[in-house]
Amino acid sequence: MATLDQTRIRAFVQNLNQIDRYIVLLHYADGLSEMEIAAVLQLTTIRVHARLGELRDAMCGFIARPAIARRPAPVIHRDDADPLPAAFA
Repeated sequence: MATLDQTRIRAFVQNLNQIDRYIVLLHYADGLSEMEIAAVLQLTTIRVHARLGELRDAMCGFIARPAIARRPAPVIHRDDADPLPAAFA
């Protein structure tokens, strides 16, 4: 069973654009170095290094953000004694 953090990381990675997703997966899942990723994706090493840092910061912020609790939709009761105005009828 996946933990909440694993679920959030998966959601974060799935929402990335294609290049950023490749950078994250090649580095963290496949263990490639920044230089190897740069060669595979035909990017500069500096660009890969910068994106990894930016993505790491974004991922930490995404994971640390509290989960939004699902609340039931409010139920609005219409008072039959007070009919709606004609414009809303």
